[in-house]
Amino acid sequence: MNLLDLHIVNRVRQQAETNPERCALRFKENSRWQDISWAKFQQKLDQLSLALLNQGIGIQDKVGIFAHNMPNWTIVDIATLQLRAITVPIYATNTPKQAEYILNNADVEILFVGDSYEKDILGAKKAGMLTAHLARKKVEGSVADLNFKNYFHFEEKLKKLMID
Repeated sequence: MNLLDLHIVNRVRQQAETNPERCALRFKENSRWQDISWAKFQQKLDQLSLALLNQGIGIQDKVGIFAHNMPNWTIVDIATLQLRAITVPIYATNTPKQAEYILNNADVEILFVGDSYEKDILGAKKAGMLTAHLARKKVEGSVADLNFKNYFHFEEKLKKLMID
C-alpha cells in the first residue's frame, strides 16, 4: 500500500467508489436527522473544488472557514485539501479579537462564513478588519466572503460556467 492511499482525500474518494449509497455524514436539521451519502459527499467536494479553482484558489492558498460544526465545514475543509490548498479555521468559539487576528495574519484568499453568530461578529468588525484584509489582495474578485448558503447559489453559477 502506498502512503498516498491513506491520505484523507483518497480515502474519501475510495469510500465514494466502494460505498456510494452508505451514509458519510449525518446531521440534524429542523429537529430531524439528515444523511449525506458518500456519492453525494464526493460530488459536493468536487463541485466546491472546481468553484475554488474558478476563483483562482491554488496550491498553498488559504481558505478560511468561520463557522460552528456543520456538514459544510467538512465539505469546505476536504474540498480545500483536494486542491492542496490550506484550511484556516476560525471557530465559532473564537472571540472577535481572535477572529480579527487570524484574518489579519493568515493571508486568507476566500472566507466561508457560517450562520448568524459568525456573521454578527464579522458584521461588527467588517468595516475595519475584513475590508482591510480584502484590500491587501490586489486581484479584484479573487477574494470573497462567501456564506455557506450562498455557496450553493455559487455552485449553480459554476455549473453554467462549466457548460459554456
